Amino acid sequence: MEITFGTSRLAKLLNSEEELTKKYGNNMGRKIRRRMKVMEKAPTLNDVPHTPPERRHGLGGDRAGQFSVTIEGKERIVFVPANEPLPEHERGGVDITRVTKIEIIEVGDYH
Repeated sequence: MEITFGTSRLAKLLNSEEELTKKYGNNMGRKIRRRMKVMEKAPTLNDVPHTPPERRHGLGGDRAGQFSVTIEGKERIVFVPANEPLPEHERGGVDITRVTKIEIIEVGDYH
């Protein structure tokens, strides 16, 4: 999938092994890099595993329309589908089998 970033600061952080290690330490930095590689290699959002360790899932409530993958514990990479136009099912909702572009908007614990 194509990955973009909500801010230039987030892009710098997630595209730099050094910045990730500085902010999150070796262990969590490595996990973030692994999750990013899984998402990059996935042809569509549907191909990002919904089982651990990635555990891709849609969010609800005031975060409806957002998705996340687990880093560890309550830490997540949060993103939104970025295809234009947004692929939707006829009955409503995002068709994740046709999402080929995402925008990462947050890394952290939103709980």
